Amino acid sequence: MRMVLILLTFVSCLPAFGQPDSQKQVDALIRKLSSTSFAEREAATKLLKERPEAAKALHNALHSKDTETRKRVAEILEYLERAPIRALDLCVKEGRAEDFISQLATWPQGKYEVEAWAAVREFVRILADLDQQHAR
Repeated sequence: MRMVLILLTFVSCLPAFGQPDSQKQVDALIRKLSSTSFAEREAATKLLKERPEAAKALHNALHSKDTETRKRVAEILEYLERAPIRALDLCVKEGRAEDFISQLATWPQGKYEVEAWAAVREFVRILADLDQQHAR
């Protein structure tokens, strides 16, 4: 049943005439955030989290009359806005030092600095551990 609802969500997002396909899909997904079906709302939320280009439409949807839509839109926007810190943490986890340094070099001032410094501390801890292992 859940797969059917996810498939219905996907099919309902297929393009209509007059708007670019991507925008129509985003609009359809945003409408699904107020669905009476929990599975449809969850599927739409997941798909919107994978679409950073939806940010503008999502910002507009923050003014929706539907409480559930506003709550989910705020959650999705927070998720999209935190993408850089997730990418930085992934570099640390996967040991991609060059990517880590590159991301830090272009890090926007004042944006998630506490989290960025936590990633730096973790990166340094990993480097220190590796240094101790090689010193043995």
